[in-house]
Amino acid sequence: KAIATSNTAIIANSVIVLFIMEIDEYIFSAVDAINDKWTEHAADAEDSSSEAEKGGAIDEMKDKIALQDAQIADQQKELMRQKIQIEQMTSRSGELTELQEGVQNMQESQAGSCASFETIVYCAPNSNETISKADAV
Repeated sequence: KAIATSNTAIIANSVIVLFIMEIDEYIFSAVDAINDKWTEHAADAEDSSSEAEKGGAIDEMKDKIALQDAQIADQQKELMRQKIQIEQMTSRSGELTELQEGVQNMQESQAGSCASFETIVYCAPNSNETISKADAV
């Protein structure tokens, strides 16, 4: 999971890491000046690393970068697909709103037209005959 989610955050994190590395170098130099024996092992380890090991590490990093580039491309494709889906849902939402308003208008017009009829037909319970409101009263 990424710690930095924007370009500025990535740059800020990089500057912080570089600053800490610089402080580490100064501390190492100070410790080395105070007592050489404390830093002998670290200096020997740096000198003993062979070119082959460095080349292998570089190849490994290149492979990781290629993998991350592929992952970024896949994520960008997925992001575009999701943006298209959001646009489609937004347009469908507008269509649904229009349909809902149309249904409400129809219901209001039907309610108004039903109220204007003087005779309303009722079905008598348990029979097939109908009676008008005027006959029932």
